[in-house]
Amino acid sequence: MHNGHYGLFTARYGNIYTARQAVQLFDRAFGHFTPQEAVWPRGDRFVDPFRPSIEPEGHASPEAVLADAARHLACVREAFLQLDWLVLTLGLTEAWHALADAAVYPVAPGVAGGVFDPARHGFANFSAAEVSADLAALRDRLHAINPKARIILTVSPVPLAATASDCHVWVASSYSKAVLRVAADEAARRFDNVAYFPSYEIITSPAAGGRYFADDLRNVTEQGVNHVMRVFFRHFCETGSQSPAVATLSPEAVATGLAQDMEILCDEALILSATQATSSSPSPAAPITSSRQAPCLAVATFDEHLYLKLNPDVAAAVAAGHFKSGAQHYEMYGRKEGRRVR
Repeated sequence: MHNGHYGLFTARYGNIYTARQAVQLFDRAFGHFTPQEAVWPRGDRFVDPFRPSIEPEGHASPEAVLADAARHLACVREAFLQLDWLVLTLGLTEAWHALADAAVYPVAPGVAGGVFDPARHGFANFSAAEVSADLAALRDRLHAINPKARIILTVSPVPLAATASDCHVWVASSYSKAVLRVAADEAARRFDNVAYFPSYEIITSPAAGGRYFADDLRNVTEQGVNHVMRVFFRHFCETGSQSPAVATLSPEAVATGLAQDMEILCDEALILSATQATSSSPSPAAPITSSRQAPCLAVATFDEHLYLKLNPDVAAAVAAGHFKSGAQHYEMYGRKEGRRVR
């Protein structure tokens, strides 16, 4: 039903939205940090709090989660030791964390597993100074174990669809992108082995006239991805410096693959699909302030009953508790699989 995020990246990272998560991943991979809350229950199954969407059906036991996490961190450690380039896309300043040890999660406890407890969990919205410090820490840690490594920073052009801050989602999105852009620029100016690639500017520039965004005004079109990849190859993959695997593919071919990969679920979309599948207000476990614009065209026109009728295997998975709704399954896998919706 899904590819398990295999073959997309050097490891099954899940969603790493913040610089703080990237530093935390490095520290976990090299044994410098072990989170106290390392397993979340989800129904009668268990998930990794730091990659809750990697295994949609979860694991059978806490021990299985820990074993899979150990394998993952071993791969991450090897990647850090061997890589020549680390490409990090900064997506968010908002994060949920554990109060006891400051472990940072990609989503709030209670959304994709676990239980939200205000006595144990808190919300953070990082400042430009904090993101800059995290990027510097990541660079220093990487340089210490792999001096040849270089870092390319980008900022995601996708605006926020929801926020846990006390302001409107448009205001929250502007704050987030401004902070991330400033922090990325400071890192590129400060360190010789850090570069900034302007994918954010290419997509959001007034010169683009908005044509690089899909009808939902959030997702980037294939045309936008193609433009970004042409510029990237022109400046970072000069003839003679490409790896054999890259050299055999044109920028257009790589861009097409990336456009397909972009359909893989982000946890932010998971939150949206879960909340839109019901008519109730968001629970205290995941406080959300949504914009009034339609956040996702596919979900906005989604017929839950018809989707389950057309896809009985999905209906069975929902009944078994593996998915909260047909809408959640469609956002995670159905769209990519070409599932019928009408």
